[in-house]
Amino acid sequence: MLANHGMSCILFTRSVHKTTYFVVFCFFLLAGCSTEESTTQVGQLCAMQDKYEDADTTGTQLSRECSFNTGFGPVELRSSDPLMTVEQPISMHLRTPLETVIVASEITGLSMYMGRIPVVWQPITANLWQADIYLGACTDPDMLWQLEISIAHATKLDDVEQVNISFQSQW
Repeated sequence: MLANHGMSCILFTRSVHKTTYFVVFCFFLLAGCSTEESTTQVGQLCAMQDKYEDADTTGTQLSRECSFNTGFGPVELRSSDPLMTVEQPISMHLRTPLETVIVASEITGLSMYMGRIPVVWQPITANLWQADIYLGACTDPDMLWQLEISIAHATKLDDVEQVNISFQSQW
């Protein structure tokens, strides 16, 4: 009889361990699927303003909601399509502090891996740059992206600062 009781304890202990592992696995699985944090941190980009197209922007005041601080000073990003609609050509303008240049730039997916999309900026004025991009569609209708821009002082190209700007695209 003692042998049967010992066997029952071993089976019960194994069952408890399996149940515990299953509960812990389910908790981490469900906690990892939460999207609450990612949707509250990202907003839409600002729309382009026609006045920037032909005007000298060196003395223009930056818009606070479109501006991002860097060690060189604020940069401002605007888009022809603030909703960043996928599979549509999108033109972006970036205003940088005077005497800075864009060394490198790319877009990567935050919600899921979408590869690296190179972004080539063309100068319009001394501190206004334009790039045309095309975002690919994926299974997430509200995909999160990150634009990475490496900016350097025009005379000190080894002094580089990377600016990361997150945004959301839509179908």
